[in-house]
Amino acid sequence: PPEHLNFYSRKFLDKYLHDKGFKLAKRFYTSGGMINLFPDFPLLKKITSKLIDIVDNSPLNRFPIFDHMYSYYILKL
Repeated sequence: PPEHLNFYSRKFLDKYLHDKGFKLAKRFYTSGGMINLFPDFPLLKKITSKLIDIVDNSPLNRFPIFDHMYSYYILKL
């Protein structure tokens, strides 16, 4: 399909990968660049985009505010 959907919970991913010998190294959330509140107003669109970038790259990205979750696991030795 042209899109990708994964409906795994954090809890499932953490347990599944833990059982396979991995541990969570880092997790964060971003908008994934998908927010476009003002597509017909170039200036507002640009301002909104900059604000979202600020939030995406701030400590707020530790909380599931947006729908893109990035989880990095490392193999336990």
